Amino acid sequence: MQKQMQKQKAKQAAKQSNANANANANANANANATNANANANANANANANANANANANANANANANAKAKAKAKAKANANAKAKAKAKAKAKAKAKAKAKAKAKAKAKAKAKANANNKAI
Repeated sequence: MQKQMQKQKAKQAAKQSNANANANANANANANATNANANANANANANANANANANANANANANANAKAKAKAKAKANANAKAKAKAKAKAKAKAKAKAKAKAKAKAKAKAKANANNKAI
């Protein structure tokens, strides 16, 4: 009877030991899964930050390009204005020259007529 009792106790102890081992294994598996999730989240956050930085850089570049474009446009407009001004000035000068020539021609003609009349 006592032997049977001892056997029973030993069986129970073995069962308890297995249960403890299983509980520990499960706890470890859960801990590992938690760590894996934490690592995955940390990586996802790092990637999100990297993407945000890349987007910020892309926006900064786009703004710089837009600024440069606007500057180039302003320069082109200024050049076109200056060209138009120079053209108008040259036209006015040519007109004035032509007027002076015509005046001189008319004066010479009048002089010639006066001379002819005098004769």
